[in-house]
Amino acid sequence: MHGLTKPMTSREVPAPPRKLKPRELAFARYIIQGATNHTKAAELAGYPSKSARQRAWELMRDKDVQSYIDLHINALQLPRAAIGAQTIEDLALNAEKEAVRLAAAKDLLDRAGYKAPDKHLHLHDGNLSINIDLS
Repeated sequence: MHGLTKPMTSREVPAPPRKLKPRELAFARYIIQGATNHTKAAELAGYPSKSARQRAWELMRDKDVQSYIDLHINALQLPRAAIGAQTIEDLALNAEKEAVRLAAAKDLLDRAGYKAPDKHLHLHDGNLSINIDLS
């Protein structure tokens, strides 16, 4: 991936759950930035090439390193999610085709928690009464 010469600075990402060691922090930041693989991230973080693969495996199983990575990847996704929601809203309001507007509106309702049920279940107790008043 392009631009993986230096890890992000501490001002670009929130603090870790526990104070990670400098190489752990650098490893996590390279992963967040999209390092091509875990071994390469470990090497870039300063781990020896001979042990980088094993160290990357251990780091990816460390709950604090994983928590840090998850926290920051989620934080990076928020602006993208907002752009996606805005795009869907724009389609619901302005798309030329009615089918596109309807699909976008359904998607907005689904994301807001108002998804229509996929199947309908009707329960009847067996008693049916019909009254027709023709007066």
